[in-house]
Amino acid sequence: MNNINISYYDKILLKRMIASFIDVFLVSILTITVLIIISFLSVLTFGIIGKSIPFVIPVIFSTYFSFTLGGDNSATPGMNILGIVIKNKKKNKLGKVSAFGHTLIFFISLPLGLIFLISIIYPLLNKQRKCIHDLIYEIEAYEKKERNDDL
Repeated sequence: MNNINISYYDKILLKRMIASFIDVFLVSILTITVLIIISFLSVLTFGIIGKSIPFVIPVIFSTYFSFTLGGDNSATPGMNILGIVIKNKKKNKLGKVSAFGHTLIFFISLPLGLIFLISIIYPLLNKQRKCIHDLIYEIEAYEKKERNDDL
């Protein structure tokens, strides 16, 4: 049998993917809750508030990721569960503006077909398992135990 060598960056990428599923689940619960409230209020306002739904959903997603990545932990709840933290190239925490930019680049690259495919394949082909939005914003993901040593 062949031994498969799993690098440090392979582990980080796998943890980030699992953390993303956790975060999407949490944001989905939050979004469904807000949509139920908007639906109720829409009935009371004869549908006027219901028109805001296309704008509210992106605000929920971008706020969730911007405030969690740009917060004190530099990680989303999913990343916290798996012990991952995001830092910039200088190993500093992201601010809320930088976290918003990182989140914006991620969500813009997602629906753009070829870039989406490249953003999935690229981390699997590069040595450090960085995603395209990580390269653009010059950030790295670390296991949480390392974060405490550096900060």
